[in-house]
Amino acid sequence: MVERIIGAYEERPAVCQDYDPRTAEVARRVARSIQVELPGVIVEHIGSTAVPGCAGKGIVDLMLLYPDGQLAAARDFLDAIGFQRQTTRDPFPEDRPMRTGSVVYDGETFLLHVHVIAASSAEARELRRFRDRLRADSALVAAYISAKKATLASGVTDSVEYCLRKGEFIMSALGKDQKGSGEETKGGVVVEKTNLRDKFARFTDHWKPRIVGELNGQQVKLVKFQGPFVWHYHDNEDELFLVVKGRFRMEFRNRHIWLEEGEFLVVPRGVEHRPVAEEEAHVLLFEPSTTLNTGNVRNERTVDRLERV
Repeated sequence: MVERIIGAYEERPAVCQDYDPRTAEVARRVARSIQVELPGVIVEHIGSTAVPGCAGKGIVDLMLLYPDGQLAAARDFLDAIGFQRQTTRDPFPEDRPMRTGSVVYDGETFLLHVHVIAASSAEARELRRFRDRLRADSALVAAYISAKKATLASGVTDSVEYCLRKGEFIMSALGKDQKGSGEETKGGVVVEKTNLRDKFARFTDHWKPRIVGELNGQQVKLVKFQGPFVWHYHDNEDELFLVVKGRFRMEFRNRHIWLEEGEFLVVPRGVEHRPVAEEEAHVLLFEPSTTLNTGNVRNERTVDRLERV
């Protein structure tokens, strides 16, 4: 039996409170605890707490993306560690469930929603796309907050009705994303290309990864290396390093490997390593969204919240 680590959920009236940066760490910890025990699933932070500066209810929303045929296993696991079924009216159906719970972090109780969704579903793509649009567009964030406050000002306090009103804004935003841009679309999803040279030109600092793309719970990141990084390892994530420009040395405790332009290397989880670049190198990383840049180490180079470029 899996240890029950999730606390009771508490129904609260709808509110629009300031963004709390601690929610990012709460999401990361809960996501890790699920992914370690459920191989093959992906857990992503979504909703307002996944967007820096976005006011909202303060509930940490996660989506658990399961492979085909694994819905029952995902539901059973969440139940085993203490997540609860919804008690509000009009709950999500059991073929697309949501589970609720809470965790204590930094002396405070944070409420949790876990949306259990098929990894191949269009809903997963839409949730991710709206989150990413908010992260990239401060004007859209301001409009979203204004819409929430207007809903509350109209007298809506019921959490279900509040979510329905928010849904109207979300669908409108996604609809605008698909019209009038002249971009190619496929299956209702905007398809764009990314120019790595242009993206690298947008930042100058070293050892601070930027997100440029996401797929299947993995993130494509760009980072500039110069000098030595810190020795570290990742308990649960493999990492791919691809050299776009320059060269660098990947050091292990018993040897090292030079990577030149156009070459890549995969560092398996649990293997201690340290990248070193004698001159500036431009590197593309491909790794799970849960990956912390310094792994098991926390210091001045740890980046908890990655920017997008």
